[in-house]
Amino acid sequence: MCRQIRLLLLLTSACFTGAIGSMAMAEPTCSSHPVVVPMELHNNLIFVPVQVNGSGPHSFLVDTGASESFLNTQLASSLGFGSKQHKTNIGAGESSTNIGSAKGVALSLSGIDLPAESVAVIPLAGIEAKIGFKIEGIVGAELFRRYVVTIDYGAKQLSLCEPGKFDDENHSDALTLRLSGNRPFIHAQITSLNGARIDGEFAIDTGDTSTITFHSPFVEKYALRSSGQTFVPHVSTGLSGDSRSWRGRLQSVLLGKFDIDRPTVTFSEATRGSESDASYSGIIGGEILGRFRMTLDYSRHRMLLDPNVRFNDRFDDDMSGATLAASGPELRTVTIVNLIENSAAAQAGIKVNDILETIDGTPVAEMTLPQIKEMFRHDGAVYSLGIRRNDQSVPIQLTLRRII
Repeated sequence: MCRQIRLLLLLTSACFTGAIGSMAMAEPTCSSHPVVVPMELHNNLIFVPVQVNGSGPHSFLVDTGASESFLNTQLASSLGFGSKQHKTNIGAGESSTNIGSAKGVALSLSGIDLPAESVAVIPLAGIEAKIGFKIEGIVGAELFRRYVVTIDYGAKQLSLCEPGKFDDENHSDALTLRLSGNRPFIHAQITSLNGARIDGEFAIDTGDTSTITFHSPFVEKYALRSSGQTFVPHVSTGLSGDSRSWRGRLQSVLLGKFDIDRPTVTFSEATRGSESDASYSGIIGGEILGRFRMTLDYSRHRMLLDPNVRFNDRFDDDMSGATLAASGPELRTVTIVNLIENSAAAQAGIKVNDILETIDGTPVAEMTLPQIKEMFRHDGAVYSLGIRRNDQSVPIQLTLRRII
């Protein structure tokens, strides 16, 4: 099965298919020098270096979908933060997870301090396995409440400006944000493949790797899986484990004046967790947000979007049909944990629990999981795989093909 990771507008209709330069708008400005934070992008997720009470830097995920900040249980333990934990369902996922709190924690990034009396403590190993990178913590709503935050996915740069010093008067295309539970929401309009236009309210979630996930009540209300298109089984992974869903396509999504053409999307079947929440329609994640320079101004309830060079790229999913997970100290052991029936991987002879050792002769230990996932998103690509199965080496030729 495919997987996505989740941590938990209606203006003028226009289709932008021309050069990106023709879409350029007046850039917002910061009257003082903004604080520029270097960031890394892994599978559409934003990572920044953060010091915790002076230690570090540690690799933290920047997550607009998190109403508070988090420490990974492993990091909290290594820094001596003890906490009583209890089972609960939080964020996406239909199971439960252990959560606690640590007091007296101060986070700092690029000299900016985010003091907090306490932060949540939660295990993140399950999510790390799916993205192939360590997550030592999560920077949540506190950053966005204190600063106007610009995330430039193209330049891999995050900028912070004090709200009173931020000027966006020349940017006429701002979208209205509604804040609830320290999380940002916008209005969007979707058009299904059968032409139905549906309005909805969506959380902006930089902690989600995918495009759009529709919550199960929204899917049921508008019969979104009745369009006659091909759907493939899918599993999204969040703070509380996995959620069942399906993947398919829409004709378009309208964000302000930006028409997002034929994105792949997720139709949740969750009966528990955030994906079963009927109070909003779903989330918009990093695969769409990553096609913009995005500015979030909570003080004025505004979001600015400026397209980057990825804006017109086709939306494509995994074309192997194999779900991969990473393990080991450096997360460089890659195992097949699920397969879609009759997919390219299944027909090539790949099996669940196979370990992927080489791709075209290159050891997988020299690659990251996001790099491998990107390789498996190209229709017609052919790879010679070295598979380890029950202590035997099995050569397999994999020819990718589009599933949806």
